[in-house]
Amino acid sequence: PGDPGERILVCVRYDARNSEGRYMGVKTGAAVFKSGRFDVFYDNPREAPALCKDVAFDGFPELQQLSR
Repeated sequence: PGDPGERILVCVRYDARNSEGRYMGVKTGAAVFKSGRFDVFYDNPREAPALCKDVAFDGFPELQQLSR
């Protein structure tokens, strides 16, 4: 009952490395924020792509310019 608060869905695509340092392939993830606080992250191959199916992904030039 009542207002559950504002919910925000953030969709990301990422290519994580495994313990051997090899990239595992691009995955889609979805983070849910409730009332400004992180609630849950979906990275299940069925759930995240379904949540983000209509999203227009775009790169972050700021991140691409970072060096290690």
